[in-house]
Order: sequence, then C-alpha cells, then structure tokens
Amino acid sequence: MGKTITQQPIIDQLLQYLETKLKLYKLEGVEKASAIIAGILTGLITVVLVLLTFILLSITLALLAGELLHSGWEGFACVTGFYVLLVLAARLLNIRLQNLFIRLFIQKVL
Repeated sequence: MGKTITQQPIIDQLLQYLETKLKLYKLEGVEKASAIIAGILTGLITVVLVLLTFILLSITLALLAGELLHSGWEGFACVTGFYVLLVLAARLLNIRLQNLFIRLFIQKVL
C-alpha cells in the first residue's frame, strides 16, 4: 500500500505521442526522398555511361566503314547519314516517344 505510481498527465502523453509521430513522418519522408534521389542519380550515371559507349561505338563503326570504303570521310558520312535517318524517324514518332518517356518517368518517381 506504500507504493505510489506517478502517472503522466494525459496531455503530456499526447504531446509525446505527437512528437514521436512527427519524427516518424520525417524519417519516412527522408527515406522516400533518398530513394528518389538515389534512383535519379543511378539513372543519370547509367545514361552517361550509355552515351559514352554509344559515342565510342559510333566512332568505331565510322572507322570500320571508312576502312571498308577506303575513305575515312565516307565512313563517317555513312554513320552520320544513318543517325540522320534515326532522327527523322524519331521526329515522326515524337508523340509516341514523349508518352513513353512520360510513363517511364512517372513509374520511376512513384
């Protein structure tokens, strides 16, 4: 009977609960933001590496075509012509490509 239990007032408990809940929301927000940033950075690094590979492969193909045609400038002209055709095809498919990229971006963010 000599044991006394001190109880916190309900308001103090409520404030402590709200503080804990706020910390939880902040941590969840930081986690989601970190995941988005990491995904964007990973995608950016991948794009840079793919572009570098693409450029080096293009130079290699141009040199190979130049070797086969016995003219360096003709090899580069053939590869450039091929890319011009790709650009024209991309312009014709512009709306489809835009929709594809929009869907990919939304999937990445969500």
